[in-house]
Amino acid sequence: MSSERKYRSLFEDSKDGIFIAQVDGALVDVNQSFLDLFGYEREEMQGKNVIMTNVDPSDGVGFMSEIQNYGYVKDYPLDLRKKDGSFMNCLLTGTVRRNEDGTIEGYRGIIRDITVQRSLEMQLLQAQKMEAVGTLAGGIAHDFNNILQAVLGYSELMLLRKDDQDRDYSHLKKIQQAGQRGADLVKSLLMFSRKIETTKVSVNLNLEILQAQDILSHTIPKIIKIDLRLSENLESIQADPSQINQILMNLGINARDAMPNGGTLIFETANVGLDKEYCASHVEIMPGNYVQLTVSDTGQGMDNRTLEHIFEPFFTTKEKGKGTGLGLATVFGIVKRHGGHIICLSELGHGTTFKIYFPATQVKKGLAPSASVDAMQGGAETILLVDDEESLRDLGTTILNNFGYEVITACNGKEALAIYRKHKNKISLILLDLIMPEMDGRQCLAEILLIDPKAKILVASGYSENGQANDVAAAGAKGFVEKPYNMKKLLITVREALDEN
Repeated sequence: MSSERKYRSLFEDSKDGIFIAQVDGALVDVNQSFLDLFGYEREEMQGKNVIMTNVDPSDGVGFMSEIQNYGYVKDYPLDLRKKDGSFMNCLLTGTVRRNEDGTIEGYRGIIRDITVQRSLEMQLLQAQKMEAVGTLAGGIAHDFNNILQAVLGYSELMLLRKDDQDRDYSHLKKIQQAGQRGADLVKSLLMFSRKIETTKVSVNLNLEILQAQDILSHTIPKIIKIDLRLSENLESIQADPSQINQILMNLGINARDAMPNGGTLIFETANVGLDKEYCASHVEIMPGNYVQLTVSDTGQGMDNRTLEHIFEPFFTTKEKGKGTGLGLATVFGIVKRHGGHIICLSELGHGTTFKIYFPATQVKKGLAPSASVDAMQGGAETILLVDDEESLRDLGTTILNNFGYEVITACNGKEALAIYRKHKNKISLILLDLIMPEMDGRQCLAEILLIDPKAKILVASGYSENGQANDVAAAGAKGFVEKPYNMKKLLITVREALDEN
């Protein structure tokens, strides 16, 4: 009797669902966890084959075949339906019960619900995939940035030497415009891969939505209604306003395309607190206070297969020529760059909802060149230009020479150090690329500052992985120059650094 009581205690106290069934699958006995798992009352379960009637037929056939052939199954994956119709991911471990003559009398087994675990595994796999795609996209974009640098830089220089009546002027302008479109695509890839500098300030999301509504109201059909549900006393976030606007516009345009026959586009905001329980079922997010942005539409919606890929670069459901597939990839990258979290909920025929969570916390302001000066000013100082790309060294030299500067070039950090040691009294400024072989910009910066702590250094890069531009700024750089160079911004930033006391 003692062993029977111990067995019964284990049976009833188990957190997993335990069952005993006849050979036809009819249940003989189940524990309370089994009832809780499926959502049935005990009297509803007696004599029913609840497991096999709530499983995909093909899975059920496979399970029965294996347990009958081998006498047991261990951690057999099954998707089982609850009483309310929802599915749960389960692992079933079971054995056969045999009569004295060896025939099967019935079955006993344990069912474990792994729905949350499976969800976390899928989220982690998706996060790893997006990280890998982002690394690839960022690397390609960085190299392509260098090519575009030459196209944009030389076309801009040639345009300076032409007036708008010159027969070549319009051709050069088209080259410049095509190069700029390429640069915009590269910027989208860099935003997706989170390898781009952002200037973050205190932002009221409600005000950004009101501005976006004004623009969208003039760009989307009148048959689409824009509905704002903005929370009062909304907390501020630390963000780049231009990138927040890009999120709102991209999601707004996507919603427009999903509602060709009209509908409602809804923007909502709220202060929310995400607790440990929520974060335990969502990877890459920490408990804390967040500002929630919800963008919903009443459009066509998407199936699960499409949902798995919507944030991947160049994935699009639009017709050829009507989309680059970078809109949602850009949104994803901006959200992650701001330490946020994004999820998408959608069903075919039932619209789409994006939920974005921005931390309601302060973030250190990043470096950015000032654009307050309109005139492009030159000078007579000597600048050491360090870049491993020959075409970019040539372009930078040409731009700076055209505005009076003397330029010395180096192809890597080691060569730059040797030149600086020899000519440090002559060199007024170093323009230093971040990403170089042998010795990168960070190492070179540190070595130069050891030689002369007052050296004026600007760092330049198409992207700065993991905030390197901010790091080198804290280490003593005077500013950051984004590549591909905008000639006006380059000259302004160089002049400001040289004039700084």
